[in-house]
Amino acid sequence: MRGTASPDVRTDEAAGGWRFEVTVPPSDGGTVLQLVHHLTGDADPREVGPGWEYYLDNLAARHGRPLVSFDDYYAAQREYDASLA
Repeated sequence: MRGTASPDVRTDEAAGGWRFEVTVPPSDGGTVLQLVHHLTGDADPREVGPGWEYYLDNLAARHGRPLVSFDDYYAAQREYDASLA
């Protein structure tokens, strides 16, 4: 994959000690932001996934969409994210 990559972004232990990959490859005259979250064995996708959906949709809200409530995401995304693991 071509693009700017930061393959080893990590949070500190107090924030969960999570590892991410961030890439910004070119796409159709622009760029795409790709985020990959590497979950450890004890991380539950039902707990982590709804947060990603919430924060990314609020990022999109900065560009004209209405802000969203986390309470709307947690229940709706929990089982879906569990199915991805």
